Amino acid sequence: MKKIKLSLIALFISNLAFAESPPPLDSGVDDNGVPTAPSDSTLSIFELYQDSMANSFACTNYSVDGICYWLKCTWLGCSVKTSMIVSHYNPDVTIEVIQTENELPLSPVSEFFHDLGKNITEAIIPESSVFGLGQGLRSAGGGTRNKGVPKQFHDAIAMGNPALPLYESTVGSIMGTVGWCDSDVSPYQPYFVSTGSPEWRTGYLEGVLALVEMASLTNAIGGGLSGYPKWGDLYPRIGTAYQVDNSKSAGTVASRVANIISSPKLSLHISKKLPMTSGSNRTFNMLPGREIRHNDKETAYFQQNFPKDGDKKCRVFPQQQLKRIHSDSQSYVETLWRRYQCCEPKGQTYLGATHF
Repeated sequence: MKKIKLSLIALFISNLAFAESPPPLDSGVDDNGVPTAPSDSTLSIFELYQDSMANSFACTNYSVDGICYWLKCTWLGCSVKTSMIVSHYNPDVTIEVIQTENELPLSPVSEFFHDLGKNITEAIIPESSVFGLGQGLRSAGGGTRNKGVPKQFHDAIAMGNPALPLYESTVGSIMGTVGWCDSDVSPYQPYFVSTGSPEWRTGYLEGVLALVEMASLTNAIGGGLSGYPKWGDLYPRIGTAYQVDNSKSAGTVASRVANIISSPKLSLHISKKLPMTSGSNRTFNMLPGREIRHNDKETAYFQQNFPKDGDKKCRVFPQQQLKRIHSDSQSYVETLWRRYQCCEPKGQTYLGATHF
């Protein structure tokens, strides 16, 4: 199994390196910068940007947390400079959770990654020959919501938010007059492609971790003393979720993907970790490098982009909209907003900080 996984990693990385670049999303504007008519089934860069701006004040959650002190020396002498410690959230990643392979809201780029990962793993471990915890029911389409099916299977793709540069060039530029934590996430960069990770389907190693996590009180997403209905479990982090409600099983899978690409632990999946840095800024409290867990508002939020008729508020799972929006295509897209805390360097030597 170890040799197979190493081979898959090598193949997956080499294919991403040498394959043609993925086709970008539709910009959502014409040559004159005028928004075009949106599609009912796919998202554009402009729509992702609109969503990030719809509740930008609440989702960004900007605050000034202290002062950094720097020693700056020139040939004329040395002086102490200051910069503000700020914290806020950045819309770093889009997580697409799909159950019907022929309807991907972030097409054509997500279709490119989905097919690439599938072609690689199918060449070594055909899906029909895989048995394990991750085997679930894949929808055949038809616009049903799969209600009444307790065992559901989802694929997922996590990539750098294509609209992130637009967001940073507007909100980041305005707030940068006080202080801003740049995101080092690369737009379109695939951080996790479930079709390229056999463990997503087999769940053999994740099943062992699940036994350990079940002894804690933090594995369940909802239920217990949380005050919310149970959506599912974080572990095992596989494509199968036991949930009657399709939107909640998709939310469970999105939580698992966010944990996979942020956890500092050795990954059992073929994935790429999210950056733990913020440009040249000095970061504090391991932000943005913390492991993302459900119901932890100090680390990350989720914002639903697809279906498009949601309220665009940022939440931690298992919090949900007053009216949970179901997708007729059984596909969901969530923007993962990660929390940052940093100060800008103003000299050669960091002297210390005062936290408010």
